[in-house]
Amino acid sequence: MTEENEVIAPWYKQPWLWFILTPLIAVFIYGFSFLYLSIVTMDGVVKDDYYRIARGYEVKSEKNQRALDQNIEAQVKLDTITGDVMVSLSGNLNPAPASLTLDIVHPTHQKYDQAITLKAVGAQNLYTGS
Repeated sequence: MTEENEVIAPWYKQPWLWFILTPLIAVFIYGFSFLYLSIVTMDGVVKDDYYRIARGYEVKSEKNQRALDQNIEAQVKLDTITGDVMVSLSGNLNPAPASLTLDIVHPTHQKYDQAITLKAVGAQNLYTGS
């Protein structure tokens, strides 16, 4: 058999061509699929007491300052078995509230936020909820 009788396959049947083009094609497919996902999906909203003012941030701390002025402190205990939350308040509570709302806020995804209503139990400023 000589080289003159040998038939050369067309360009699309050459194995080295596909060896080089396969990673490039995969990069384009993954790149466009990630671009599509980044355009279609929504980013989570960060929820906190921060408001953008010009180029800086201002923390609104009136609630915290009012609690400090009245010497209000809270101890939070979580029962991992039952999932109950117990809050014990101390300080100048005149009158003590009948219920509290505990907001558990995820820093980046609003869908993970939770609001738990805590009811007063007894007269020792103890609140519980689940």
